[in-house]
Amino acid sequence: MMAEQIVANINRALDANDDPVAGAKAYFYKTGTTTPETVYSDSGLTTPHPSPLVADADGIFPLIFVSPGTQVKLDVKDPGTSASLPGYPIDPAQLVSTSGASAANVSFSPITGNSGTDVQAAIANNTSEILTFDNFFDLGVTAGTSSAYTATAKNTLTALASGQMFNVRFHAANTAGPTLNIDGQGAVALKYYTGGAKTALPANFVKQDTVCSVLYDGTDFVVVHGVAEGAKILGPSLGSAYQVLRVNSGATAPEWGGAGAPDVVLQHQEASGTAGGAATAGSWEIRKLTTIVRDVASLITLNTTTMEFSSSVDMWIEWRLSCMSTRWTKTRLYNVTDAVEAALGDSYFLSDTNYDNVFIAGEAAIAAGKNYRFETRVSANRATDGYGFPVSFGTEIYATVKMWRL
Repeated sequence: MMAEQIVANINRALDANDDPVAGAKAYFYKTGTTTPETVYSDSGLTTPHPSPLVADADGIFPLIFVSPGTQVKLDVKDPGTSASLPGYPIDPAQLVSTSGASAANVSFSPITGNSGTDVQAAIANNTSEILTFDNFFDLGVTAGTSSAYTATAKNTLTALASGQMFNVRFHAANTAGPTLNIDGQGAVALKYYTGGAKTALPANFVKQDTVCSVLYDGTDFVVVHGVAEGAKILGPSLGSAYQVLRVNSGATAPEWGGAGAPDVVLQHQEASGTAGGAATAGSWEIRKLTTIVRDVASLITLNTTTMEFSSSVDMWIEWRLSCMSTRWTKTRLYNVTDAVEAALGDSYFLSDTNYDNVFIAGEAAIAAGKNYRFETRVSANRATDGYGFPVSFGTEIYATVKMWRL
């Protein structure tokens, strides 16, 4: 039978001055307890030592053996005072294999992060950590579907463990609530943190060829960005030439947008041959907006009765309003919700003897959730066509408003 040998400071009892302690007494316990543990005088484990085991006149103990895998607490005491000698108790005591054939037969004291109790187990624990770390730096490409991704780790997983992290390149944009299965360990939900809560990924959170890290938290794979909570992954596949990268209308994922094109375009349109309306001097007059020409993300609400509009997000707005023969002329953006002037447009003098349509411009920022309208003030009356003379070559356009998300 193979045994393990206990090393008691080279089997010699020494005092604080490193002098041998004659008759020192050695006590053996199960590790972490005061329960006696049987030790032996031979490697065959046939002859138990007495307890306590007494050192000779030179403080030397005989050879001490214990069953393989047994962890032992060793306490050596002064025979006169019964006090533990310097360096004792030792828990667990160092063990050395009598065969010397295997690292599993060499004892190891568990430490933080490595619970192995023999050298072989400690090496295995470290190897597992190294393989986990190696998997993180390997860039795996997913397969499967956009709702049920699969992936293969560089070092094959035998089980998922909390804290494991993997770099992944997604082969396709995701549908809502996708899962990821690595090395056949089972489909695990992909989630992210937003507003302090862990949430399933919305559709298109990751685009084709997006690269990110996922952390297994013991329940889910959490998409890790390395930036502030709630931030989304920047890294969708390339868009078309001249497009710009922006966050989508739901603030859930990035998207590519047109080459600086406005998010919203509003116009005052009339049928061919119809004038833009009469201009009356003396007060601010509401200008017409009749048509939503463009609204790529359904951001705008337009009331064509009150001519008021509102946006679900903060916007930058630029306008051009047509006027003709109205002498001193000014446009403005009016905040109806707060009953305040939001911004003034350019100042113009339009001769009442020249019949030219002039588009008066302005620009400003508008706040989400507030109602706005455009107004014009003139110093000369102009019946029928003060706000635009028709050319009768198709749809008449007398105002154009462009907006961009801030």
